[in-house]
Amino acid sequence: MDWIGSIEIGAYNENGELISIGTVSSGLTEALLKEIKEDSNKFIGKPLVIGAMETGVKEGKYSLRHPYINSKAGCCYGFRLDSQDIDSKDCLLSKIFDN
Repeated sequence: MDWIGSIEIGAYNENGELISIGTVSSGLTEALLKEIKEDSNKFIGKPLVIGAMETGVKEGKYSLRHPYINSKAGCCYGFRLDSQDIDSKDCLLSKIFDN
């Protein structure tokens, strides 16, 4: 099958603008890839549970070190955005990166 390679992810700044913070591919299961391929529109703009080894901001650019999709609703190294718990507008840069 022709699977996608990664998912672009973003968060909102203080002005309500969606800002790209990178891509994530680690943790994309075959089941999730199939679901995305069948109906990608249901994933656009939805919160996603992800983790990262480290977060950073350099020269105004946001980055995640080794981001991964966190299939366990428990711990992760960077941050946790649970699509069941929050609205997409609550995915804020200020909650992810130490500003």
